[in-house]
Amino acid sequence: MTPMRLDTDDPRQVEDFLTLGERVAAHDRDGMPECRHQTRHLITRAVPGEHREMYRVVEDGETVGALMITIPERENSHLAQFGLLVAPGHRRRGIGTALLETALTRAREHGCTTMLTNATGPLPERSVWADTASEFAAVHGFTAAQRMIGQQLDLADSEAAAGRWWPEAARASAGYDLVGYVDEVPEELAEGVATLVTRVNLDVPTGEVDRKVVEFDVARLRESEVAERERGVRRVGVAARHRETGEVAGYSTLLITRGNPWLASVNMTLVAPPHRGHRLGLAMKIRVQRDVVRHFPAVTTIDTGNADVNDHMREVNRRLGFRPIGAVTVYQRRL
Repeated sequence: MTPMRLDTDDPRQVEDFLTLGERVAAHDRDGMPECRHQTRHLITRAVPGEHREMYRVVEDGETVGALMITIPERENSHLAQFGLLVAPGHRRRGIGTALLETALTRAREHGCTTMLTNATGPLPERSVWADTASEFAAVHGFTAAQRMIGQQLDLADSEAAAGRWWPEAARASAGYDLVGYVDEVPEELAEGVATLVTRVNLDVPTGEVDRKVVEFDVARLRESEVAERERGVRRVGVAARHRETGEVAGYSTLLITRGNPWLASVNMTLVAPPHRGHRLGLAMKIRVQRDVVRHFPAVTTIDTGNADVNDHMREVNRRLGFRPIGAVTVYQRRL
């Protein structure tokens, strides 16, 4: 049961690794699928600013356990993030523990002081998602650092809700222009959006997660756009620009992956503090939903996640028709 380093040049090993990810996603978190194309890119190609390692456990020629460790090489290099999967039917036999020990060893060897992972769980009103880690995390010294509520929107029903709230949002945000874009942020908005990306680390609730602020500038924004395109990710965005000052007051983005063209995921919605109180969050989310329908008609579903303490954004999503489907808990352990 010794974990072995994944040979990313071996197509069979890579396929087995990806297949396990899909099996576990289907079993544990219905409605939150893996994107095979994007995961393949992450495990077979270097990503600027990150060190990544993959391991697997094989029994009778079958990959039954998988581990991915990611260590930032710029900010937060103290933090090792990992994902750990064990095939249904092979759990509670020590496979997860063996993979975790490998992750802990490699994190210490890289000088990391904190380990971070996340796992799904059910909500009282919906129990489709399995509790995949709470007991395992507690046994191995991890504590819950943050809890996110996963939500989904069926676009077939979204316009009725959007139309109901749009007049109010349009009136309140009348002093702002909503500028839509696909893939690349327009040059005239790039500096303002980069500033807001940095601000995400300050304003979005992160619980007790031991993560430092990531400074973003235009060069880094463009680097992230190139990396997304290489992974087969498309972006639909809307920025709110204050008419009087030209300042970028907020932005909202959705991501669509090549492997799941029917699904768009909310990347971020943020309004800068001086511009709050004008229903910009609501206005941008309605506009970006409408734009994704226009530019990517294959998309039928939008998913998102909000910290359980972020009552404001959860209420905005509720108004737009999002329904809760499960919880994602971030687990943390100091080394």
